[in-house]
Amino acid sequence: MVTAAIQADPTLTDEQRKKIIAGYNPDADHQSRMLTRIQVAERLQIHPGSVKRFGVQGVLHPIRITARVVRYDESEVEALLKQRGAA
Repeated sequence: MVTAAIQADPTLTDEQRKKIIAGYNPDADHQSRMLTRIQVAERLQIHPGSVKRFGVQGVLHPIRITARVVRYDESEVEALLKQRGAA
């Protein structure tokens, strides 16, 4: 059902569809949520610009959905919180 909705979305390019479908696994026991830069900043209690800088420095690994849409893996953010001793 999700795949059909993605395929039918006229706002997505073929490349975007492939990326989204490749990352979708309905059989996974636990799928990590994808977080926006703002959500990551709130969890880490830092400025959103710092989240972007963490991506450039390799501290976090941004997932580019489109040229302007970036998401972060929730499990990676949680691991960073534990590493920093804030969780």
